[in-house]
Amino acid sequence: MSSKISRLCEAIIEAGWLAALIIVPVFFNVYSSRVFEPDKISLLRSIALVMIGAWLIKLIDGGGAAAPLPASATQTPRGNLWRQIRETPLIIPALLLVSAYLISTALSVAPRISFWGSYQRMQGTYSTFSYIVIFFLTLTHLRSRVQLNRLLHAIVIASLPVALYGILQHYSLDPLPWGGDVKLRVAGNMGNAIFIAAYLIIAFFVTLERFLRSAGRLLAEQGGEIADALLVGSYVFVLVVQSVAIIFSQSRGPWLGWFAGIYIFVLLGLIALRSRATRRGAGFFHWAWLGWIGLAVAGVAFLISFNLPNSPLAALRSVPYVGRLGQIFETEEGTGKVRVLIWEGASQMILPHAAVTYPDGTPDPLNALRPIFGYGPEAMWVAYNPFYPPDLAHYEARNASPDRSHNETFDALIITGAWGFIAYVVLFGSIFYWTLRWLGWVRNRQDAILFLALTLLGGLGGALIPWLALGDLRYLGVAIPAGLILGFIVYLTISAFRSDFTLQMTGSRALLLLAILSAIAAHFVEIHFGIAIAATRTYFWTLTAVLLVTGLGWLDLSDEEPVEATSAAAAMPSSFNMPFPSAAPMRTAATPRKRRSGASLTRELPGARSPAARSGVTTSWIDHLLPYAFLAAIVFVTLIWNFMANQGRDTNAFNVILNALFFKNRNGQPAVSLGIWWLHLFTWLVAGIIALGDVAANQRKAPTGAWWLRGLGLYSAVVWGMWLIFSLIHGARVAQGAVLQGSRVSVEQLSDFVASYIVDYYVAAFVVILILGWALWRSSSRRLLTWTARGLVTSFSAALIGVIVITFVSTVNIGLVRADTYYKQGQAYDGVGQWQGAIFLYRKALAIAPDEDYYYLFLGRSALEQAKVDTDPAERQRWLDDALSVLTRAQTLNPLNTDHTANLARFYRSRGELQTSTTERERDWQTALTYYQAATRLSPNAAHLFNEKGLVYFLLANLARDQQQPEVADDYFEDALIALSRSLELDQIYPQTYLFLGDVYRSRGDNAKAIEAYQQTLKLSPGQALAWSALGYIYAQQGNLTEAISANQKVTQLSPGDAASWRNLAILYQQTNQIQLALAAAQEALKYAPEADKPALQALVQQLQAQLPQ
Repeated sequence: MSSKISRLCEAIIEAGWLAALIIVPVFFNVYSSRVFEPDKISLLRSIALVMIGAWLIKLIDGGGAAAPLPASATQTPRGNLWRQIRETPLIIPALLLVSAYLISTALSVAPRISFWGSYQRMQGTYSTFSYIVIFFLTLTHLRSRVQLNRLLHAIVIASLPVALYGILQHYSLDPLPWGGDVKLRVAGNMGNAIFIAAYLIIAFFVTLERFLRSAGRLLAEQGGEIADALLVGSYVFVLVVQSVAIIFSQSRGPWLGWFAGIYIFVLLGLIALRSRATRRGAGFFHWAWLGWIGLAVAGVAFLISFNLPNSPLAALRSVPYVGRLGQIFETEEGTGKVRVLIWEGASQMILPHAAVTYPDGTPDPLNALRPIFGYGPEAMWVAYNPFYPPDLAHYEARNASPDRSHNETFDALIITGAWGFIAYVVLFGSIFYWTLRWLGWVRNRQDAILFLALTLLGGLGGALIPWLALGDLRYLGVAIPAGLILGFIVYLTISAFRSDFTLQMTGSRALLLLAILSAIAAHFVEIHFGIAIAATRTYFWTLTAVLLVTGLGWLDLSDEEPVEATSAAAAMPSSFNMPFPSAAPMRTAATPRKRRSGASLTRELPGARSPAARSGVTTSWIDHLLPYAFLAAIVFVTLIWNFMANQGRDTNAFNVILNALFFKNRNGQPAVSLGIWWLHLFTWLVAGIIALGDVAANQRKAPTGAWWLRGLGLYSAVVWGMWLIFSLIHGARVAQGAVLQGSRVSVEQLSDFVASYIVDYYVAAFVVILILGWALWRSSSRRLLTWTARGLVTSFSAALIGVIVITFVSTVNIGLVRADTYYKQGQAYDGVGQWQGAIFLYRKALAIAPDEDYYYLFLGRSALEQAKVDTDPAERQRWLDDALSVLTRAQTLNPLNTDHTANLARFYRSRGELQTSTTERERDWQTALTYYQAATRLSPNAAHLFNEKGLVYFLLANLARDQQQPEVADDYFEDALIALSRSLELDQIYPQTYLFLGDVYRSRGDNAKAIEAYQQTLKLSPGQALAWSALGYIYAQQGNLTEAISANQKVTQLSPGDAASWRNLAILYQQTNQIQLALAAAQEALKYAPEADKPALQALVQQLQAQLPQ
């Protein structure tokens, strides 16, 4: 027996998936260092935990693992659990993926990172399971049209402010000072142009389904309602805004996915119209599908021609936006070159290879299993180092190992191996297959064989053709999915030419399946040119659940017009023996229900009775509207959180709010900018119209004008009321933070206060989610008399689960965000050389996240820098000991991260330079060599590490020479040259290598080779001041004073504060009897020199003044 507690838990589960669909794309956090993805994921994880908690309480109370199926369900799970799993499509592929993540995490080269996620992404197994939780709970609890409307509504209204924000960025109306250029390629709430486009192409097809459904009602034979007209207009606006933002992103991968999804959607839609046109004799629609195929072929031909070398269309590449389409196959420069280089290393990782070695030289004991089970989720960036292509360093930071291959196929093969790749292919293949089967485009065994043959042969051909043509697997990650999706599209196109093919499932159910299929196909294409992010993964898994419940008839759409034909499965002959049972016929009727006509504003609307009403529960329009209002409230609370950055450090809460809405910081001064206010206004108005339109469509009588006003008033009161409450609370806190920042409070007090801001949002968001759950529950539990089926057991369990969830969310999920907020504040101190403040804040971050090796890296560096500036020997030693302890801890936590081993080498090199004892200095530098040896074993293709290793040999050589050990010095010089030669083998155009070579040759007295090396440095990097300075020194030694003066002049131009070069110029001018210039140079040197050098420079100035002609 269902109880009120069970219904409340079901309502909270629904509120959870609705909140996730809104918060994940819309939220970002300007107070943390990571800002976007990890903080979004922390919220997603928290929402998933709340959903699991509600599900467990419901289970304990006897409410069952799933919501009851509607009477219209065409397939009812039966038998034991294993049989239900086998008989439910997509469940086995999903579980295969779960198993792949579990196994690869257990066998990972970095198990902690694989489970919790890396610092930059946090897309580990924990996050993946959060997506899976949302999938299964949506699958088991999404049962009614009203629930579906709310879910799709959440997707639409979340996409609107994201797209609008991107457009504001394009027109320079963004008040937030992002580091990159967000005008040329907008990034929106995702922080990346590819990410915003990848997200919006999924939301686009959901919005398109909403638009067509409303337009269909509006264009019905006997007329639609005003609600339908308003809905149509609103959805058109959202579609336009989404499309403009997608275009402004200039992201080629998402564009290709968008085009593929549109092709599939329009083709299947025109086929549906073809069957209707055949019955009605409408010739245009009968052949429109053929024109669409022709247009698509022409489009593909255009893209191929546009991207060919010496293309006749090459002039179009300079046209804004259109030109990006001419760079789809660009692989020799820009991001295209970066991808190909990453794929080059990735292709080596997935094949059998020598084992990755740990710093101590121990080989990976599971190397033989890596092609099967991978290196572990989120572990690519540490396992990739041995395969790093040296040329990649010319396009990205030299110490940055790729953590993604920008290709889902390579990512799957690397992190989860062949097992995970198979699961991923089977999952997408099953989605495509079952959707076509439900729609009636896979009708029998022959169709199934053709579908499988075309997709599998396409994938196989995609794998073989580049390999045979190029002799390597660099393009494997693109070729396989391209072949798979091409085979899928070819199947659709071939089937379109068969006159007996039609959509056997029609009505809104078919439209929904078609929209989701197109969205997932677009997503499939896009993720092979980019990275699957939190928002797209959340939408993928949620829409997959919607697809499944729709196709199986688990979603009660009986308030819709009856379908015109039996379902796909019902039309299949009995000989169609597939691994999963086919669905039974969908609800049919001999006579379609017609819309009632009449001029009265109170006439009864067709099919307006909600499932609750049909079950005898009376649901008022307020009950329907409140959930929509609370969904919008989540959007608005998130928006004001995003933009309340208080850049002007205002100490008044009202001013903080007004500045967020109406001003932007321009050159340090506030300037009027209404972009964020218009973003709020349009989001409120459009989301409100859509909400009221959906509610109006559920009413049995057409709403009057007064109803619209009351509805808008209630909706606005809830949305703006909750927005205002949160704005005032958070605004007051932010203003108080500005007060503290301007007062003499301690670093700890200020940092603690700023780090607690995130708690404001979490509390507000989850309060609104719980209120949303209450709103969903209040209308569904009125006829239930029992609060709980199991009394104290349920109550105690609910309290215990609640405490566990709250504790975990606050200490782990919120804790990770707070830790990163401390780290960001530490970076501010770090950037201005206030090392002790930075150290304190880094330690605060590590107190919350003690296993985050990324923070240790910066803590160790700051401690080392503090040691360098501390003049007290005891304090200096203490800081050095701290630095060593911290850097060692970082290496222990993540031994395959080359940075940690290299940092230990740098530590010993720096400590050696601080030593006063030559014995201690030599010992530290020898230890540094040991760590550099380990670092170059971890990253054998990193030229900069060989340069650093050569530098240590160079230091040892000079030390040996100072100790009158010429033979030892020569040996070290040779070792230095060997290390630098290895660097040149890896990278012939690395300026630093030639600079170091020049230093070695100069120290050995080989000035000719030194000059040649320095000149090569300047050829590659004309602004390298150290090379000019060294040349000036050699020229002066050779007596070539003119060239020496010229070289030192170049140094002072490049580095005006270089006191040594000004001093050198003064001496050179003096030697060439240019006393006036010499005096000017000496005075400049005096201006920039450290205090210890000033007496000597004062003497030089006085000497030059005495030499001036009287």
